[in-house]
Amino acid sequence: MAEVKVAYLGPPATYTHQAALQVFRPTATLVPYATFPSIFAALRSGSATHAVVPVENSTNGPVIAALDLLLVFSRSPPTHAIVRETYVPVTHCLLGRPNPLSSETPSPDLSHIRALYSHPQAWSQCTPFLDTHFPPGKGVSRHDTDSTARAAEIVAADESGASAAICSPLAAEVYGLSVLAPGIQARERNQTRFVVLGPRSQGGGEKGRGNWRVKTGFTIGVKGHRNVGLLSRMLVVLERRGVEVAFLNLRPGGQGGFNYAVVLEVFARRGEGSFDTAVREIEGMGGVISWVGEWEAAGIASREVQRERGAGSRSLLWAGLAAGGLLILLQQRLSVWRR
Repeated sequence: MAEVKVAYLGPPATYTHQAALQVFRPTATLVPYATFPSIFAALRSGSATHAVVPVENSTNGPVIAALDLLLVFSRSPPTHAIVRETYVPVTHCLLGRPNPLSSETPSPDLSHIRALYSHPQAWSQCTPFLDTHFPPGKGVSRHDTDSTARAAEIVAADESGASAAICSPLAAEVYGLSVLAPGIQARERNQTRFVVLGPRSQGGGEKGRGNWRVKTGFTIGVKGHRNVGLLSRMLVVLERRGVEVAFLNLRPGGQGGFNYAVVLEVFARRGEGSFDTAVREIEGMGGVISWVGEWEAAGIASREVQRERGAGSRSLLWAGLAAGGLLILLQQRLSVWRR
């Protein structure tokens, strides 16, 4: 059997590393990469057989940098696809070195901290804590890093002890740092959904015929401003055919000019009559479809997240379109269709 090499956003102890451990341990070699582009490049070159990337967070929403690369990757020769998903609880801690001038107190003494490091997604997930302990004007600088674990690396190398990192409890163990403040995320049920990219031959297959449902990921693209309205009509086709939407995000098409694409996940599989009919209708309207993958939906965790968001097919559809500025167009199309 060929060796399984899994690319993930490193260094060790990132949440992506935890997701990779959750899916592959101990059957694969996990290889850290510094950036999202380098992860996708490793798949293209064959340096990695699989990759794990985050796609959405229950606090911040879609992980745009990863989605945009996935959109471009879906147009490449179809060697890889999404074959699995998993959820990882995100528990942020403030890591660093204790204040040497303070005695033990019930609340942390953070007066010695002059610089904070973390991944951009972490700042907004910890806003109340940061506003309380490091308000604007206090003289504490914030520095973005490529990952939360990279922030821990930087702080571990800072001999002054005046810096701190927002990252996972695992990073404290890996980099020899102290937990200055545990559980600083704003929401207790903060989770990130990760997808696993692997050879297309490892897709959904016969999965989803038991307890869990199958998701199919694809994109619908159109060219030019004057054709953006087509997207609203194409999405109506999915609702009319009873295809349940699980995830939706509008992104630039990435091919120059004012081109757009909708990234979609639906609870359906290719080969099902209603879904196939919807796809043919969309293509007949001029939509360019690229297939991202077919995989078994994560079980209990994914359903809990959907309940927390009040998700159903229609609520997700409306939320995604509102974010993309297409809500009014779709309302108009639905009103015409229902007459």
